[in-house]
Amino acid sequence: MGVGGARDALGNGRVASGRQRNSIMVPAAMQPQNIVAAAPLQLPMTRLTGAEYALMANMPDDAIPNAIVVKNINFVIKREELLQTMADLGLPLPYAFNYHFDGGIFRGLAFGNFRAPEEAARAIVGLNGISLLGRPLKVEYKKALPGTAPPPHPNTIAMMTSSAGSASGMQSVSDVHADTNY
Repeated sequence: MGVGGARDALGNGRVASGRQRNSIMVPAAMQPQNIVAAAPLQLPMTRLTGAEYALMANMPDDAIPNAIVVKNINFVIKREELLQTMADLGLPLPYAFNYHFDGGIFRGLAFGNFRAPEEAARAIVGLNGISLLGRPLKVEYKKALPGTAPPPHPNTIAMMTSSAGSASGMQSVSDVHADTNY
């Protein structure tokens, strides 16, 4: 099993011997006395776990592959505290992370955008079901608004077409979606 002890059902490496912070089991390697570097521990993005791969393989058609929704956040947990929890767990951090306020009141909902679908999958698997101050988080892919297509992946700059397009046979994404209302 290696250093750190037992893994949970998803293989996340949470150990029973770790100290608790805000009702989260902290792996022994991530406890303050065991951290050597000053920066938060980040998981390498080289390979997906089985749970992450399964999540990506079964992604709903209306899901945005690099965006997540975090639901059931305790109202007293600040945005920075949730981001720090993600860092403490070694999860990738989103480049954009916003709490949802309705009429100036926090509604226990947050949205995160990641640079790669693999990062979003790792965050979903790592955070889903974690209990923070007595409330288990529900984390899932963000869905595209009804009546709109999910946006193309950010790394998509051109698409091959079999019909006549430009001389190179390439057609830009904006050309492909020119008749789509966003």
